[in-house]
Amino acid sequence: MKMSMAISFLSPVSELVNACFKGETLKKSGFNEATSHLIREAIVGTYPDFAIDYSQVLISSGSLTGAWNAVASSGSAGLLTVNWTDNSGSGTAKSTDQAIILVYNPAGARYLYTVEGASRSSASATMTLPADYSGDEVEVWIGFRSLNQQRISTSIYAGRVVVA
Repeated sequence: MKMSMAISFLSPVSELVNACFKGETLKKSGFNEATSHLIREAIVGTYPDFAIDYSQVLISSGSLTGAWNAVASSGSAGLLTVNWTDNSGSGTAKSTDQAIILVYNPAGARYLYTVEGASRSSASATMTLPADYSGDEVEVWIGFRSLNQQRISTSIYAGRVVVA
């Protein structure tokens, strides 16, 4: 049951996790690595009452320095903003790294994402959401990708937000 729950959750974003999940081994695809992590760390509860702990989900994994202090919010209708601390120069972080943002709307199991988001140094990114997301709770994650697309950070959970 955990396996089917994990596959059902990740399948709609399989292209994203395959591109952005550089896991512990080269023997598995990014999707398989993400699925393994989801089953081990983010599916909680006891059979048959399993649930996903969204704060433990990873949408990307790699050695690039990740986001610091990321927080998602929605103060204007149809807009979602993610703010973070610019940590350019810390570890492997560069000012030109691009934000990877995933928004999951459990109402209807819908996903939106960008892999060419704002630069790390901008410390903020805004996404336009469909009008019918208004009033829905969404889950948000952020990671970074180097400008040359060779390095990926491990994502962090930016929170649950009610869309304005």
